[in-house]
Amino acid sequence: MAVPLADSGPSRAERTLDKARRGGLPAPSDKAETWAGPGSGRVCCGCDEKIERSEHEYEVAFAETLAFWFHGGCHTAWLTFNAEREASR
Repeated sequence: MAVPLADSGPSRAERTLDKARRGGLPAPSDKAETWAGPGSGRVCCGCDEKIERSEHEYEVAFAETLAFWFHGGCHTAWLTFNAEREASR
């Protein structure tokens, strides 16, 4: 007998998009610096899940004291959302 797969809910990217739509994430800035590397165990600012060491992590620093961390897919979703928003203006 086949066991139905559990509904895992929205994907990380979908949760990131939802947060961005609700104003929970800032818009990217030309002045922000972005670095990528292995996960550090921080919580993703997009989907609110831990970024494991085996995953890529993107750090976006807006100032010395303001930074956001994303999974790779969450970072892409955030950038895409903001690019589409700017294009529609």
